[in-house]
Amino acid sequence: MFGSVHPPMAIEFLRWLQKVRFDGHIYFDTFPRNEDPVREAEYNIRKVKQLWKRAAAVREAGIDALLAK
Repeated sequence: MFGSVHPPMAIEFLRWLQKVRFDGHIYFDTFPRNEDPVREAEYNIRKVKQLWKRAAAVREAGIDALLAK
């Protein structure tokens, strides 16, 4: 599920999507064999929205200026 193994990398990925003003679709490359696929998709959507907000907070805190140094 999105961001479950490496949450900091997921936040960085979303931060870069925000930085380049990505306005497309995000697809989840998962294969729910033992899970309900609808529930998994709903979870992934919720998780991306949560991490999207965290990535925005990191940007607002000035991470881009810090990285530029």
